[in-house]
Amino acid sequence: ETTTVTTMATVTSMDSTQLVPLTTTTSYSNSM
Repeated sequence: ETTTVTTMATVTSMDSTQLVPLTTTTSYSNSM
């Protein structure tokens, strides 16, 4: 599952606007 989070982060790096909301999703995934 860690690989999935890393992939999303890379794609979001291009979009600074989505980078903020992605951080929330990453934290939620870690909780699971």
